[in-house]
Amino acid sequence: MSRRLSVLVFVLYALRPLAAQEAARQPVGDALYKVLAGFYDYDAKADLKAEITKNDTVVGTKVMSFRFDSTNSERVPGLLLVPPGEKKHPLVMVLHGYGQDKDMLRPAAPLLGPGGVSYAFLAIDAVLHGERKKDDESLLSRDLAKTQKALVQSVVDCRRALDWALARPDIDPERVAVVGLSMGAMLGTVLVALEPRIKTGVFVVGGADWVKLLRESQLDAVMKLRNAEPPPDWAAVRRLTDVVDPLHFAPRLGERPMLFVNALSDQVIPKACAQRLQEVAVGKPLVKEWFEGDHLLPQDALVQRLFTWLQERL
Repeated sequence: MSRRLSVLVFVLYALRPLAAQEAARQPVGDALYKVLAGFYDYDAKADLKAEITKNDTVVGTKVMSFRFDSTNSERVPGLLLVPPGEKKHPLVMVLHGYGQDKDMLRPAAPLLGPGGVSYAFLAIDAVLHGERKKDDESLLSRDLAKTQKALVQSVVDCRRALDWALARPDIDPERVAVVGLSMGAMLGTVLVALEPRIKTGVFVVGGADWVKLLRESQLDAVMKLRNAEPPPDWAAVRRLTDVVDPLHFAPRLGERPMLFVNALSDQVIPKACAQRLQEVAVGKPLVKEWFEGDHLLPQDALVQRLFTWLQERL
C-alpha cells in the first residue's frame, strides 16, 4: 500500500462517527497500524551532533548531562548515569510522568556503586518538560493537534537518545529495558512496540484509550481541559489521539517480557483505561500486577519489584 493511500485509509477510519468507534473500541489492524507507526519514522543516519555538557562523578557513578539533535530541529537534553566498572552495562531507559523530568534519576546516582547496581540509567526531558518547558505552554491543552505532535516528538526523541546511548562503549546494546511511569508508561508502550532493540518493558500506572482518560481522569490539567468552554469535540479528540493511543501499540509488543503495574484506586489513570491496556497487551511472559493505593505507588515496594524484574529479564 502506498504512503498516500495508507494515509487516506487512516483518515477515513478516523472520520467514522464516534458512536461507531465507541461500540467497537479495538486495536487497529495491520494496514492502519503501519500508518500509525509511520508517524514515528526518522532518519537514523542523521547527525545527532551530540555533546556532553556536564560530566560529574558521584560515589563512583558517572553522571553525564548531554544534548543531541532530534527531528524537527529539536535540541533534546538528557541524563545518563553509568555505575562504576569497566564492563558494558545493561541500559534502563526511564520515561518520566507528566510534570516530571529527567532529573528524577539524579537521586539514584550515589546509590548505584555502593548498592552493587550494574545498570546504566538514561532519561530525557519530554517535550514541554524540564529544560524544554515553556511558561505559557502545556503538553495537555485544548490544542490537541499540538499535544499529538508533542507526544509523537517525545517518542522519536527517545529513539534518537537510544541511537546515541547504544553506540557508547560502556553500554551493552543487547540488554536494553524501558521503564515508563504514568505518561511515560503510555509513551513507553508506543516506544517498545516500535523498537526491536528493547529487550523488556515495565509500564507503571499507564493506560489505554485517550478519550476515556480525558473524560474521566482527575488530574488537574485534564479536568481543566474538559471543563473549558466550548466543550471538547470528542470525535476530534479521538481522531487526534489515535496516533498516540497505547491501545493500538500494546498488541505489537511481541514475544518479549512485559510487566504492567497499576493501582487499584488510581484517580489519574481511570481503572478502565488501565484494564484496557493490560487486556490488549502481549508479551512473553506477560505479567499484570495491581498494587493497593492511588497513582503514587509505594516507592520502596515499586523499586524492589522493578529490580527483581530487571535481574530476571535483562
